[in-house]
Amino acid sequence: MHLIQDHFAGSRQTELKDAHQQFKRIISRLEEIYNVRPFNQQTAQSLTELFGLVLAINPTTILEVGAGSRSSTIALAMAAARLSRVPRLMSIDVNPGNFTHFANSQFPQLQLAPVEDVCVEATQFRIPSNCGERIFMLYDAHDDDLPGVKIFPHARRTWFPEMSRAVVAVHDCSVSPQPQEGLASYYHQAVFSSEVTLVGFGEVPGLVEYLHEQKLTLGLPGRELQSLQVGGEGTSLIYFQLPGLS
Repeated sequence: MHLIQDHFAGSRQTELKDAHQQFKRIISRLEEIYNVRPFNQQTAQSLTELFGLVLAINPTTILEVGAGSRSSTIALAMAAARLSRVPRLMSIDVNPGNFTHFANSQFPQLQLAPVEDVCVEATQFRIPSNCGERIFMLYDAHDDDLPGVKIFPHARRTWFPEMSRAVVAVHDCSVSPQPQEGLASYYHQAVFSSEVTLVGFGEVPGLVEYLHEQKLTLGLPGRELQSLQVGGEGTSLIYFQLPGLS
């Protein structure tokens, strides 16, 4: 699966490179806002990957699970604003804040699609029935972020069956060629294939089990951007497409 690479091959490669430069400037601004250097929530490359995925998929609905610093919300809203038909964009978090106020005050120069902030604990969220035929989900919330709350089992059991053929991107999921030693206790890893081990948080073992069970192909946007000669800051994003309804 090479959604970004296929969409931005040839003359559109420049569009992605320009977006990457813009995300570098956005990351610099986020470092000022949060007084964190280097900014540790996203990289310019990972934001470029999200931007590229949205344009490649042309979704009818975007679901962001985990709002965090709102850096990924910016990338999603930037991409959504460029589509001929602007998708619905919902940002789901136990405390998302007000994205419109944040964007207007900190990034007034950006053209962004409207964002609906949904204040709810993730396992209480239900997929809306009117999402349309193309859903893109950014999964950026982790098991036990809230003590005892396991999000991925809920996603697998409740969300995924309602999202036929949706593309799901998972953040904070790094790709290693082999299992790692000496990881901190809060990291988890699981072998996807002979060349890919996924390293992340508590959801990773269940995620890899699900990918194997459903025989799903894994998208590696970091390698796609490398082939397009974009990025270089590193990434921890993977994606896959859910099966269709049987």
